[in-house]
Amino acid sequence: MGIDPEVLADVVDAPDEGDEPVPESDEFALLPWYKRPSAWWLISLTPLTAVATACTLAPRVEIYTRLACAEIRPEFTPLTYREASAPQHLALAQPFGDFGLSSKYLEYEVDFDRPLPRSNTSGYEPAPNKLPPTTKQCSSDPKVQAAVSSLIAVMGTLAGILTCLTTAFWGSLSDRYGRKPIMSLAITGFLVSDFNFILVARAAKYLPGGYRFIMFGPIFDGLLGGMSTWGAASHAYMADCTLPHARARIFSLSMGLLFTGIGIGPTLGSFLIRATGDLLSVFYLATAAHIGYALFVFFIIPESLSKKSMLENRKRVSENHDNQFGFFLRVFSFLRPVATILPKRVVVPGTVAQTRLDWNLTFLAAASALVSFLFSSFQIKFQYAQAQFGWTSEQLGYWLSAVGAARAFHLMISLPLFIKYFKPKPPIHLPSSASEPLLNDPASPPKPATAPVKHHSPKFDILLLRLSLAIEVVAYSSLIFFRTPQWWFIATIVGAFGSGFGPALQSIALEVYARRGETEAGKLFGALSVVNSLCSSILGPMIYGATYITTVVSFPQAIFVVSGAFLSTAFIFSLFVRIRDRRADGTLDEDHVEYTDGDDAEPQAQVDREEDSDDSEATRFNP
Repeated sequence: MGIDPEVLADVVDAPDEGDEPVPESDEFALLPWYKRPSAWWLISLTPLTAVATACTLAPRVEIYTRLACAEIRPEFTPLTYREASAPQHLALAQPFGDFGLSSKYLEYEVDFDRPLPRSNTSGYEPAPNKLPPTTKQCSSDPKVQAAVSSLIAVMGTLAGILTCLTTAFWGSLSDRYGRKPIMSLAITGFLVSDFNFILVARAAKYLPGGYRFIMFGPIFDGLLGGMSTWGAASHAYMADCTLPHARARIFSLSMGLLFTGIGIGPTLGSFLIRATGDLLSVFYLATAAHIGYALFVFFIIPESLSKKSMLENRKRVSENHDNQFGFFLRVFSFLRPVATILPKRVVVPGTVAQTRLDWNLTFLAAASALVSFLFSSFQIKFQYAQAQFGWTSEQLGYWLSAVGAARAFHLMISLPLFIKYFKPKPPIHLPSSASEPLLNDPASPPKPATAPVKHHSPKFDILLLRLSLAIEVVAYSSLIFFRTPQWWFIATIVGAFGSGFGPALQSIALEVYARRGETEAGKLFGALSVVNSLCSSILGPMIYGATYITTVVSFPQAIFVVSGAFLSTAFIFSLFVRIRDRRADGTLDEDHVEYTDGDDAEPQAQVDREEDSDDSEATRFNP
């Protein structure tokens, strides 16, 4: 999700004590510009890699469908001219598993090099006694759809589990040995996954397990941390070489360029498929982009951490882990930040010693986790659109770009305008006593000028969060009843206008966290990232996959019922969030809650944004 400029205004414009250079700046100052670390090294290529990745989203599901159909329904599969004239025979192979479907492995070859047919019958020479093959036959077959859903669920779950278990390890390793080696490892995982996908698409019959061998790519990628490790290392790189007060701007710019690429990529992929007639052409493009990016990281980008910092980090980590529980602490270190969002005991207003638990952050984290389930449903949406409407990868690409454009328009134009015109105005600060004059005495010395205080209304953010959730609830609920592609398209576009949930939740969570007297915003977003990853990468694929497999024949719209239930529950959790606005002088309302930790200290309005980025939100796209 994007970050709204109004939401970040307090961060960017607030007085900051971090105007001094970053610690390593003196060491790199004497180096030539091409050897100095800079966030622009990574930002400059963000749109290119986003376009290359986004253009493969829709074709990936269609290739899954064709590969599964070639084995389960060989009579639907287009054969090459060589196979059409040669006698067919069976080939023995041991699959990894049949995902609950019994299948005999029939030797086949899906011809991705042949131009796509312009109609249901032209462009192929079918085998004798075979009906002309159509993509719609495969995409609408229940057994094929169940097999594809199982494959997606298994790959997503395995990759999610491995990513959750390894991201913390690789992230810690980047502090000790540098950001560049870890980014290199992560992009190596991307390349292995790309090459494995192309290999399976072209030669599945020669591989053990057939098309199921495609799981090797996500497994290898997950062991190297996947997108989460890449996001953590790249954000740490940008934080290393960016002044504290500018980090929010850099992260916002990076995400804006990311979503720009996501909006352009699907349409570019559709044009490329139409021009070449080759479904794999977009994967060749994505692989070439990843190779170029890998060479850029391997040989051009300079390291952002000094050798001195790496040695200090190694020494500190070694001292912390020199105990009998060190191994177990490292294994479960990915769960450590979750304690940040647990309820905290507070003093009840109007009392001295009576306390209660404050659940605000817990409710916000629960709402965020429920919404993150939807991130794992987009490939199932592709299957649904292909099966119900007969959409091709080209049409899916146009739809994805339309949704991305609507989301970008809302985040960059309509949402900021809504905030500008409907955000409550700051109250006028009147004299605190009757004896205080309204005007300063000319004879009295002037008071020193103070920086203007930005008025922040948490209640307005909560309203924005609930409104965004309500829009998505209505949109997903309508998908259950809309059976025509036109109305389905409109409903998904409307749902894109609920994307204000992310910025609003981040703003509210930071406000609650600051009022607790906490200053480590990175710890807060780390906790939200872990919870969201568990839901979107591990539980989500299993839930959506099992739902679609079970209901694909009788009620395929059940996946939207599940999404609506998640969103409705998140909306209910948001109703329990209670937070007071501040007065014009920066103090809270009289009935505000005081936290037991540091009651005498004024909660800090300026929070350290050193790691102010939620990686599961920054790198995911939920159409």
